[in-house]
Amino acid sequence: MRGAVRACAAAILALSLAACGGPAEPEVPAAPYTVAGEIGGVPTLVLAKSIPMSEPSWETVVVGQGPQIVDVALLSISTFSGLDGTAEGDLAIPALVDLEGAEIDEGLLELLQRTTEGSRIIATRAVDTEVGERMEIVVIDALPTRYTGTPVEVDFGAEDLPIIGQEDDGRPTASVSEGATEPTSLRVVPLAKAEGRQVRPGDTVYAQYTVWTWDAGEVYASTWQDGAVPGPVEIDETFPGLRDGVLDQNLGSRVLILVPPELGIGTDSLVAVVDILAIGRTQ
Repeated sequence: MRGAVRACAAAILALSLAACGGPAEPEVPAAPYTVAGEIGGVPTLVLAKSIPMSEPSWETVVVGQGPQIVDVALLSISTFSGLDGTAEGDLAIPALVDLEGAEIDEGLLELLQRTTEGSRIIATRAVDTEVGERMEIVVIDALPTRYTGTPVEVDFGAEDLPIIGQEDDGRPTASVSEGATEPTSLRVVPLAKAEGRQVRPGDTVYAQYTVWTWDAGEVYASTWQDGAVPGPVEIDETFPGLRDGVLDQNLGSRVLILVPPELGIGTDSLVAVVDILAIGRTQ
């Protein structure tokens, strides 16, 4: 998993952060810009004047209330021109970043290692372009690694569903009781609802998930069992039951998906619990 995480983040980090440097605790003067927008959403930057050339700097402008980042961070990265504030490429690009292998400046790395989920960091650095050197502004949001929506009351027994629980760290549990009805068609049950944007065809969804087999109740696949590191799911490439179960769901939600054999692995029905954490936008 660590190798895949590094590969997922390498291109974005090389473009956005690799050249950050300077002292571990840089003094940041009053910024000539303001950044607005929800953490993880598309930020809006208003630049009052061009940023003069200077040493790289970074600061935490929003302190999140989530747990502290340990080894792997799920980040949303947006880059703006320091000349006129225009966006540089797509904004709010999600990336899984392995902090042990990230090729970024030691000072910024140390800041990320003490950052909590839900925080926002703003970094500035000089970059070379075809028309010369200029400054760049990078907005880095530390995204949550579990659902943020409002839990939904579900009577699992009355609805003939597997009983879904939750450990203290957020990881789901599942028990297929005798009263549960094996699915003959796809069934999606919200466990926590949020109001983020909906998943669309062509998206890449970053998610925490566990998938169990119906008959044996064994774990078929789980990010929670692999260090609780979220995984990217290519919506157009995953099996039909998971694809159709996640489509149109909102960012921040947790959903229970019951998948019949023909929409999954072919030999057994599946029980899946999916936390939708970040969405890579379609072009």
